[in-house]
Amino acid sequence: MSARVAGLGAVALSAVLAGSACAQGSALERRVLAVGDGRAAFSFPARPDACGDGASWYRVGTDSWYGRTVEVYDAASPRAACEAGPVRVVVTLVAREVSRVEAFVGPLRTEEGITDLGPVEGRDATAWLLQLARTAGGRAARDAIAPVTLARDGGAAEGLAAIARDDDRSRDTRRAAVGALLRLQGGEGVTTLVTLSGREDEWLAGEALRVLGRSGDPRARQHLRAVLGDARQDEARRRVAAGGLGGERATGEDAALLRAGFARMETDRGREAVLSAVASVGGRTNAQWLMGVAKDGRHSPSVRRRAVSLAERAGATGADLAALYDGVEDSETRGALIGALASEGSRPAREKLAAIATSTETPAIRRRAIAALERFNSDETREVLTTLAVPRP
Repeated sequence: MSARVAGLGAVALSAVLAGSACAQGSALERRVLAVGDGRAAFSFPARPDACGDGASWYRVGTDSWYGRTVEVYDAASPRAACEAGPVRVVVTLVAREVSRVEAFVGPLRTEEGITDLGPVEGRDATAWLLQLARTAGGRAARDAIAPVTLARDGGAAEGLAAIARDDDRSRDTRRAAVGALLRLQGGEGVTTLVTLSGREDEWLAGEALRVLGRSGDPRARQHLRAVLGDARQDEARRRVAAGGLGGERATGEDAALLRAGFARMETDRGREAVLSAVASVGGRTNAQWLMGVAKDGRHSPSVRRRAVSLAERAGATGADLAALYDGVEDSETRGALIGALASEGSRPAREKLAAIATSTETPAIRRRAIAALERFNSDETREVLTTLAVPRP
């Protein structure tokens, strides 16, 4: 036999052996499945910012808690000591099929009825768990994703992205993979999330943007700003980006971008998403802007009503809302303002409600004002209601 033929034979044999190894699964998988029926446990190094009690709950960072119950999260409880330790994964098997995966962090425990497989390499554990998430169904697939985020240097970003892109997987599993990308150590998954948010798969792009909206990472914030400001982006993506830019992390620049983005929305659903985001930022400037939208007759009644209710949440005062009432004429917006005045509840708001109730407004508007006054237990409202001969309930 020539050297060339022998070499080809060696290559072929290597390929067969490699394929056989893949078919048989990893060493960790074989050890777990060998349990057959019952429970198996293994451990691997945890990321530095993870700790727990080893049995019921664990914490990542300073404020992300996970566990079976919430009672143990009481900082005053003696059970709430958060101890460093490895990740311990407990797998439940039925007829050599994984039905459940649980993860713990902290002191290792020995439990009767669990086959302890001992420590394994973090990347080996991550590789098998990701494989399980790609092939198992239902709860087992989703459960397998959580411990991946706890590994020290698990290198899981691409594996999670592959699950997220897999349209043959259930949406619950894909959603779990997208969310896990944000929880990877050191923001490892943020760039991957940005990439996923640009996919043609609208569902996946929206999920990635929603997850980025929960991040304070500067890369995530900048990407959300870019999406909102890009008129070429589908409105559904801009709508999700708007929601992510609101809230406690928003800056003055973000609020200005949101207000500017309102005019570029083509549908009421998009406009209302921006209104909600602006209101979540709050402040006098944003409340005044929302009242301006409510007063603008070019917008649909539903957008104007939404702007009214959100203006009160953003900080519009009773006096502001009373003045706005006098500046609008359509009954739907005025009806929404009556609700906002009742919710705001200050003396100027109550006085305006009393004025509406005793005015020459339409009977329907007056009845709404009277019903709003009945929420208050004060001398002036009782006097107004008595004058109108409306008995208190």
